[in-house]
Amino acid sequence: MSNKKNVDEFLDPEILNSLKSLGLVPPQTLEDYIKLEQELKKNPLKKPQKLEDPFAFLEREPKIRAISSTHDNIQKYERNLARAAREGKSIPDHIKQKMKQDKQNSKKSNGR
Repeated sequence: MSNKKNVDEFLDPEILNSLKSLGLVPPQTLEDYIKLEQELKKNPLKKPQKLEDPFAFLEREPKIRAISSTHDNIQKYERNLARAAREGKSIPDHIKQKMKQDKQNSKKSNGR
Protein backbone atom coordinates (compact mmCIF):
# COMPACT_ATOMS: atom_id res chain seq x y z
CA MET A 1 0.00 0.00 0.00
CA SER A 2 1.32 3.43 -0.95
CA ASN A 3 1.72 6.38 1.40
CA LYS A 4 1.01 8.81 -1.44
CA LYS A 5 -1.70 11.35 -0.70
CA ASN A 6 -4.50 11.57 -3.25
CA VAL A 7 -6.20 14.85 -4.18
CA ASP A 8 -9.55 13.21 -3.38
CA GLU A 9 -8.59 13.45 0.30
CA PHE A 10 -8.20 17.24 0.11
CA LEU A 11 -11.07 18.36 -2.13
CA ASP A 12 -14.72 18.43 -1.20
CA PRO A 13 -16.35 15.42 -2.93
CA GLU A 14 -19.03 17.60 -4.57
CA ILE A 15 -16.42 19.93 -6.05
CA LEU A 16 -14.33 17.02 -7.26
CA ASN A 17 -17.38 15.34 -8.84
CA SER A 18 -18.37 18.60 -10.53
CA LEU A 19 -14.87 19.02 -11.94
CA LYS A 20 -14.83 15.43 -13.15
CA SER A 21 -18.26 15.80 -14.79
CA LEU A 22 -16.79 18.66 -16.83
CA GLY A 23 -13.75 16.59 -17.76
CA LEU A 24 -11.56 18.67 -15.46
CA VAL A 25 -9.67 16.32 -13.21
CA PRO A 26 -6.95 17.89 -11.09
CA PRO A 27 -3.60 16.11 -10.87
CA GLN A 28 -3.94 13.24 -8.41
CA THR A 29 -0.38 12.65 -7.25
CA LEU A 30 2.97 14.42 -7.05
CA GLU A 31 3.99 12.61 -10.23
CA ASP A 32 0.88 13.99 -11.97
CA TYR A 33 1.85 17.52 -10.91
CA ILE A 34 5.39 17.04 -12.22
CA LYS A 35 4.05 15.76 -15.56
CA LEU A 36 1.66 18.70 -15.79
CA GLU A 37 4.44 21.17 -14.99
CA GLN A 38 6.67 19.65 -17.69
CA GLU A 39 3.83 19.75 -20.20
CA LEU A 40 3.12 23.40 -19.42
CA LYS A 41 6.80 24.27 -19.89
CA LYS A 42 6.70 22.67 -23.36
CA ASN A 43 3.30 24.09 -24.30
CA PRO A 44 2.51 27.14 -22.19
CA LEU A 45 -1.10 28.26 -21.95
CA LYS A 46 -2.00 31.52 -23.67
CA LYS A 47 -4.43 34.01 -22.23
CA PRO A 48 -7.45 34.73 -24.40
CA GLN A 49 -7.11 38.05 -26.22
CA LYS A 50 -10.03 39.57 -24.31
CA LEU A 51 -8.13 39.04 -21.02
CA GLU A 52 -4.87 40.63 -22.15
CA ASP A 53 -5.91 44.09 -20.97
CA PRO A 54 -7.08 43.82 -17.34
CA PHE A 55 -8.57 47.33 -17.42
CA ALA A 56 -10.86 46.41 -20.29
CA PHE A 57 -12.25 43.67 -18.10
CA LEU A 58 -12.46 45.79 -14.95
CA GLU A 59 -14.04 48.81 -16.63
CA ARG A 60 -16.70 46.99 -18.63
CA GLU A 61 -20.39 47.52 -17.95
CA PRO A 62 -21.80 45.00 -15.50
CA LYS A 63 -24.22 42.44 -16.85
CA ILE A 64 -27.73 42.71 -15.45
CA ARG A 65 -29.38 39.39 -14.70
CA ALA A 66 -33.11 38.91 -14.82
CA ILE A 67 -34.13 38.93 -11.17
CA SER A 68 -37.70 37.80 -11.77
CA SER A 69 -36.66 34.45 -13.21
CA THR A 70 -34.27 33.93 -10.30
CA HIS A 71 -37.04 34.81 -7.84
CA ASP A 72 -39.39 32.34 -9.54
CA ASN A 73 -36.74 29.62 -9.33
CA ILE A 74 -36.21 30.29 -5.64
CA GLN A 75 -39.95 30.00 -5.00
CA LYS A 76 -40.11 26.69 -6.89
CA TYR A 77 -37.10 25.45 -4.96
CA GLU A 78 -38.70 26.37 -1.62
CA ARG A 79 -41.92 24.57 -2.56
CA ASN A 80 -39.94 21.48 -3.49
CA LEU A 81 -38.03 21.61 -0.19
CA ALA A 82 -41.27 21.77 1.76
CA ARG A 83 -42.52 18.68 -0.02
CA ALA A 84 -39.18 16.90 0.23
CA ALA A 85 -39.25 17.39 3.98
CA ARG A 86 -42.32 15.18 3.98
CA GLU A 87 -40.48 12.51 1.99
CA GLY A 88 -42.71 12.91 -1.05
CA LYS A 89 -45.87 11.97 0.83
CA SER A 90 -48.99 13.92 0.01
CA ILE A 91 -49.76 16.83 2.29
CA PRO A 92 -53.24 16.94 3.76
CA ASP A 93 -55.36 19.93 2.71
CA HIS A 94 -55.56 21.36 6.24
CA ILE A 95 -51.73 21.35 6.44
CA LYS A 96 -51.45 23.01 3.01
CA GLN A 97 -53.87 25.70 4.19
CA LYS A 98 -51.85 26.23 7.39
CA MET A 99 -48.61 26.50 5.36
CA LYS A 100 -50.24 29.03 3.04
CA GLN A 101 -51.49 31.08 6.00
CA ASP A 102 -48.06 30.98 7.67
CA LYS A 103 -46.45 32.19 4.46
CA GLN A 104 -48.93 35.07 4.14
CA ASN A 105 -48.39 36.04 7.78
CA SER A 106 -44.64 35.98 7.28
CA LYS A 107 -44.90 38.24 4.22
CA LYS A 108 -47.08 40.70 6.14
CA SER A 109 -44.68 40.85 9.08
CA ASN A 110 -41.71 41.34 6.70
CA GLY A 111 -43.49 44.12 4.79
CA ARG A 112 -43.67 42.34 1.45
